[in-house]
This record gives sequence, C-alpha cells and structure tokens, in this order.
Amino acid sequence: MPEIRARPARPAPVADLLLPPGRTVRRPGAVVERSGLSLGKVGQPRVLFPQARFVHLYRSGPDCALSMSRHIAFRMIPMMLEIAERCGVDSPYELTAEHFAQVPPDPAPLLTGTYDPALIMDRPIPFPVFGDMWLRWIVDGVRNLEELPAGIRTSLSYEDLLAEPREELTRPAGFIGVEARPDWLEAAAGLLDGDGRRGSAGLLDPAEPEALRQSCAEGTAALAGAAGRPWARRPSRRIPGLSSRRAGRGARAPRRGRRGRDSPGV
Repeated sequence: MPEIRARPARPAPVADLLLPPGRTVRRPGAVVERSGLSLGKVGQPRVLFPQARFVHLYRSGPDCALSMSRHIAFRMIPMMLEIAERCGVDSPYELTAEHFAQVPPDPAPLLTGTYDPALIMDRPIPFPVFGDMWLRWIVDGVRNLEELPAGIRTSLSYEDLLAEPREELTRPAGFIGVEARPDWLEAAAGLLDGDGRRGSAGLLDPAEPEALRQSCAEGTAALAGAAGRPWARRPSRRIPGLSSRRAGRGARAPRRGRRGRDSPGV
C-alpha cells in the first residue's frame, strides 16, 4: 500500500484528491469549528479556507468579564502583565531569567511553572480589569471582522440565543448553508442552560455593576456598530490593584469551582 509522507500546500477542499483510489469522503453540508479567543486571528482561517464564513458569537460585556474573573487563565493575564511592567518590558513573552530577580516574592512562582493555584484564584483583582481586557479583544476583533467581505460574516448574541434558541440557531444555519432540521433545533435548544447567567453582573454589590459596565462601554459600542468611532489601539497601562494581596476589593474565584460554570464567550 502506498504511503503518503507529505502533501503540498493547497486549499483544504483539494485534500480529497490526494486520497488513494477508491477512497471517498462523505462531505457534510458544512463543517463548523468554534475557536474561542480567535478574533485576533480572523485573517488566518480566511486564507486557509477561502470559502469559510464567520459567525461571531458574543456575550454581554459585563457578564462576560464577570465570567472571566472566575477563570484561572484570564486571571493570570493581568498578573503577568504587571510582572512585565515591573521588569520594564512590553510583554510577558520578553521576560528572561535576568528579570526574575526584579519580581516580588509574592507573584514570583508564576514564572517558575510550579505554584499553588490559590496564588491566582485568591488574589483580589478589580472587576473593571476584566472589563478592560474584554473591550480590547472586542474592539480589535470587530475591526478585524470588518475587514472581511460583508457577505461572509454575521454575528450571534448569546443573550438572544438563550431567549429564542430555535430562531437564533435557524438564522446562522441558513447563513452557512445547512438546513435547520426540527430534531436538531430541539436537541440544541435542550443543551442550553442559561439559568443565572444572563445578567449575572447585575447580582454584584450595588457599586460594582456600574463600574464594570463603564469599563466595557467601548467594547459594547463596537458591537453595536457605532459609526465613526475611532477604534485606535489603546496603549497598555498598569493594572491597578495587583501589586499587593491587600489591594482593595476585587474578584476572587468562588471556592465551589476554580473555572466557573460558564464560558466567557469572548
């Protein structure tokens, strides 16, 4: 039997032509792939899959930021940015062994790869920090999406999906060219569990939802398509409240779960 050791670079649909004689592939109506945090790389799948269409699934900024505040990976990001700033570099990727001596003992274990998760999960981080992270990704992402032809991109609100799952699933199904069969819609609607997730940021202490909403405002406006808004990249700034464990109030991950139940949906 012949052995395939390498394949030339070419668009994905041509891959079927490389199969041995007599072998066929049953191609579905569409292949759907969901990649979180991919807004910054929209151009790459566009090049690899020229026939691809893009559906941007997004969530309310304050609710998404609150979810991020319960996730260890998102909590580590501002902490690593703080370390980078202390060391005088623009990115944590630029840190070297020489920088480690400049890092305070408290966050230093993050650079070793061996640490207690409580170092991240128990540190108070102000909620607006996560709102700021969310808006930066959204503002840049909306800009990237707008560079695609209008006919190959659309959006889907998580809140709308929870409110009217069958209607909201039917629309993107038609957009990507597949039939929204009743049995599929019924099964998909049954998988949605929105209890306690929609409007979750409103359940915070009275003063916190407004601060969180304001930190997300620019990203919310980008999603709304505010015409003429200057989507310039904002320079990174020091994240307040991370230099000390005693630094003010902020988000701590709930003890009942390290990652939180819901997906941020950035």
